[in-house]
Amino acid sequence: MGKQFGREIMSQVLEQKNQGYTRQMIGDELGYTKKQIKNLLYRQRKSKSGMISVPQALSLNGHRFSHSV
Repeated sequence: MGKQFGREIMSQVLEQKNQGYTRQMIGDELGYTKKQIKNLLYRQRKSKSGMISVPQALSLNGHRFSHSV
């Protein structure tokens, strides 16, 4: 399995998902684990929706939160 395997199998995964296959069934059929299929679908949804990841340790202005009382 190459690093970019998702591009190669994405159409198959989405087609099987639309047919009602579970992540486990898709993984078994294509030779991947359930976790790999789960992460692949997550990354696909994330890129499609335009989500942005923001580290939790940073505030909106870029400074670390201070917990002083």
